[in-house]
Amino acid sequence: QRSKPKRIDSAQKPPPPPKVSATKSQINLPTPRIEGAAPTDLNLGRMNSLAIDPVAISDRDAQPIRPPAPSYPQRAAERGTEGSCDVRFDVDTRGRPYNISATCTDSVFKREAERAVSKVEFAPKIIRGKAAERRNVVYPLEFKLAD
Repeated sequence: QRSKPKRIDSAQKPPPPPKVSATKSQINLPTPRIEGAAPTDLNLGRMNSLAIDPVAISDRDAQPIRPPAPSYPQRAAERGTEGSCDVRFDVDTRGRPYNISATCTDSVFKREAERAVSKVEFAPKIIRGKAAERRNVVYPLEFKLAD
C-alpha cells in the first residue's frame, strides 16, 4: 500500500536559461573539400527490362481534346484525289483555335481542313498554373480515299 502524495503549497522556481557562450564568428566549422570531377561518361552496359513507358510531352503542339473529323470533299472524291494539309493556327486561353490557315497539296482540301480544325477544342497550355495562348501551332491532316 502506498500513501497518498502530499500537496505542495509552493514549487521552486526553475533556473534561468543558460546565456549564449559563443557567437557565430567564434565557432570554427570545417570547410568541406570536394576532390575529383564528375564522370564524363556513364557506361551502364546493356540494360534489360527497363520499365519506362514512353510519354509524349510536347510544348510545341496543342493536344486536341477530340481530334478533328474532316469530311472528304465531294469534288476530291469524284476526281479520286488524295492529299494532305498542314493547318497553322493559334489557340486562345480557353483552347479554341483562331487565325486558322491551311497549306494543302491540293486547294480542294483547304476549306474543309480549316473548317474541321476550327471546331476542335484543344487542351490549354498551362504556365505557372494559368492558361496561356499558343501561337503558330501546326496540325497535319491527311485525306485518303478508302480502298
